Amino acid sequence: MKSSPRSRPTAFTLIELMVVIAIIGILAGLIVYLLPGVKEKQVRGRVKTELAMLVMAIEGYKAKIGFYPPDSAGTGTNALFYELTGTVRNQKVNPPIFIDRDNTQLTSNTIGTYFGTSGFLNSIDYQNPDQESRQNFLPNLKPKACEKIPGTGDDIRLLVAPYKGPGGDFNPWHYRSSNPQHNPEGFDLWAELQVGNKAIVIGNWKE
Repeated sequence: MKSSPRSRPTAFTLIELMVVIAIIGILAGLIVYLLPGVKEKQVRGRVKTELAMLVMAIEGYKAKIGFYPPDSAGTGTNALFYELTGTVRNQKVNPPIFIDRDNTQLTSNTIGTYFGTSGFLNSIDYQNPDQESRQNFLPNLKPKACEKIPGTGDDIRLLVAPYKGPGGDFNPWHYRSSNPQHNPEGFDLWAELQVGNKAIVIGNWKE
């Protein structure tokens, strides 16, 4: 009786191993090449969604109050957070105090330092119960969508983009309603982003 031939052990040959390594290298290269584009697309989508929400709130402000929120252009910051969420003012003290939605108290002096104005327009007097209540045009604002200005020691909040910018993680929205460059009959609202080595601007004047 003849014995059955011994089965050959299964194993990768050197050529097969080199082919596998080459395929892995090609796939890794494709991932490295495509990943920045995928990330940029995700960032753009996220920021555009928030941009649309803010544009709707600003238009709602104008429809209710009759004009766009002031831009405080001379100070380099804007009071959109306070104008779009509303404040309560106490004019019985000197200097007057404005209380935001988080019950943070700001004096008119502090407001003037950051925004170049003595107060906010979307505000009610807490001692006048018959006055129409303040308007909150951002009822679904997420906590991370507004942050305190870092390194100042003051409780000043700004609306921030949901991704880092050229200056780092704290990335306020830019806003211009006086002499806008792109929307002459309206306002410019935009965010400056830094995705890897690429600088991106997303604004309400372009797709």
